[in-house]
Amino acid sequence: MKRLISYILVQFVVVMAFAQQGPNSPSTATESGAGVSWGTTANANAQDDVAAATGNIGNGPSTTTNLIVTNFGFAIPAGSTIDGIVVEIDKYANWANTMVDNTIQLTKNGTAVTGSNKADGATYWASADSDTYTSYGTGTTDLWGTTWSVAEINASTFGVFVQAANNVTNNKRARVDHVRVTVYYTPPTTPIISGGVGAFLEGDATPVTLTNIVINENVATNFANGQSSLTYVIDAPAGFTFNTGVGSAAVTSGTDLTINSYSITASAITLTMSTAAVATVYEITITGIQGIIGAATAGSYNPTYNNGTSTGTWGLSGGENHGTFTVTAPITSNGTGGGNWNAGASWQGGIAPVAGDQVLILAGDVINANNSYTCAGLNIAGGLTYTANNKTITVNGNCSISGTVDGTGNNGSTLDINGNLTVSGGTIKFTNSGAGGMLDVSGNTTVSGTSTLSLAAGNGNQDFLFSGTFTVSPSANVSIGGADFIFVGATSI
Repeated sequence: MKRLISYILVQFVVVMAFAQQGPNSPSTATESGAGVSWGTTANANAQDDVAAATGNIGNGPSTTTNLIVTNFGFAIPAGSTIDGIVVEIDKYANWANTMVDNTIQLTKNGTAVTGSNKADGATYWASADSDTYTSYGTGTTDLWGTTWSVAEINASTFGVFVQAANNVTNNKRARVDHVRVTVYYTPPTTPIISGGVGAFLEGDATPVTLTNIVINENVATNFANGQSSLTYVIDAPAGFTFNTGVGSAAVTSGTDLTINSYSITASAITLTMSTAAVATVYEITITGIQGIIGAATAGSYNPTYNNGTSTGTWGLSGGENHGTFTVTAPITSNGTGGGNWNAGASWQGGIAPVAGDQVLILAGDVINANNSYTCAGLNIAGGLTYTANNKTITVNGNCSISGTVDGTGNNGSTLDINGNLTVSGGTIKFTNSGAGGMLDVSGNTTVSGTSTLSLAAGNGNQDFLFSGTFTVSPSANVSIGGADFIFVGATSI
């Protein structure tokens, strides 16, 4: 009897190691390749006795096209291990002993098959719809001859190819009423960490606000019970710092976890926390963190958990990512004086920037706005000078100015910023005659250092338009002159 009980307990543990989602139905159905069409492919998305149906498949052996069903809506938790995949198909033919499988195969990208073909070319399809499914894949451990990531399963392009073959000479028809998929997986046993994402421009030290960092305990024992004022430390990646003192942390799910204190220095985020004596699943959200790029060059970087300086037990071993900092190399001025915006010779590499590029104008270089241009982000350490009337530089992201924007030589000069503006020891000035000029900032504006924002007094044709907050740092030495400063959002000076 003891041996039997032991066996039952072992079996219970093995079964419980797996989780599953599904069976899920597709929401997209298409077809591809040569063969007889499936007609209304979307009929395979639900078991409703209205099938995707071919015309006559004659002069056998002959095949259908590939019926491709995708967009199964899986939401496997990040950090899980995919263990097995089962496909079930409600299928039949209009005549007995005629139709067989030719392709039953999975797809990762929705356009090409991958892994093993599970088609059974020896067993004929049923000759009528009995609302029963044929199962493919042996269960919780069958990966169909390939490997799977959580992202690949959750993708809208994950799906199944179905192709039938007529093995007789008479014209016969194939029907697929429904395809459904079940995925088996092992959930992560460590905390699930998401967010902390930021996009940086190489050489641009403007602080970048990260998406929220969310730390979900996942298993109630990840965070040791009964901890009192112990620390959880996240280090900034090499080549970056955090913006000291900016951001906050809160418990957003669970009970009896207390954040005693929160601090952020240039090098690390430190949470000091206490846990209750009884296990509960907790979630912590860190909001408003800002990263500042230093020496980092183009690439991807990660803030990480520091097990050595942390004093608590949080289910992590050290080095776990708490975000992704992506650095893009800008199109950079030539370093020999600049030139016209659209001239390749004005830029390193000989290629002028286009709308999707981040742009850096080096100190000592002056780029001429000789026409209207658009870029994704703009950092002006040197100069941007308008050399023709009624020209607009449009920045679809953030703009940082430590140099000079000069629109005094031409009428109608406009700098249109769809993100945030940071002026640090920089100058922006527009003409005092004719059609004037405009600075239009959709996001927030921060001015620091010795900076100048200049509009000629008494000229109603010029506008500085600030839609977000306008903040002047306490230590700044700022000269704001002229008329027509328009504040649409909140202002803090």
